[in-house]
Amino acid sequence: MTEDDLDRFIDQWAYQIGGVLNRQLEALKDELRSDDKKVRKAAELEADQILDWLLPPSPPFTYRERLRKAEEAIADQRQADSDRLAAAMRALRSTGRRRGRPRTTTSQHAIHALTLHLTTPKSWREIALEVRGCKHKRPRLERSCVACGDAIRDAVGRLEKFLRSKGYHPNVPRRVEIHSLRES
Repeated sequence: MTEDDLDRFIDQWAYQIGGVLNRQLEALKDELRSDDKKVRKAAELEADQILDWLLPPSPPFTYRERLRKAEEAIADQRQADSDRLAAAMRALRSTGRRRGRPRTTTSQHAIHALTLHLTTPKSWREIALEVRGCKHKRPRLERSCVACGDAIRDAVGRLEKFLRSKGYHPNVPRRVEIHSLRES
């Protein structure tokens, strides 16, 4: 196996974080079809968590959607009047997102940012500028502002924490570390 073959193998199986997440999602297929309710529920939860990283956040409900949900809650005859009123009030306040769901696309950029961090010697500010851009005033045009760099680094930290908690995080050195070992 040549060094280029090794680099391509590591890229495909460890550094391409989107691919890692998609493979894990694919591996859940059988569990999602399981007859065992506990197994299926655990797989659904894990699939939802993976999809939260892979898919952009859903837009918040419009006023009309919230109003329709409130009307449905009031019309639900299976609940007591006080419960229907409380459900209608919750529907009017709701954004339509689950608790903990990212409010911006920064978390979705984290997948690409972590891949760049693992495969390039770029700084977080350079990575932030590449994956999401920066419209703020900055002294060096080849880097984002400090706040955008910190935001992308924090999002990658959350992604890495998730990957480690599920056992998905690639336990390989960054490519620049591999190349420096080869050169010495």
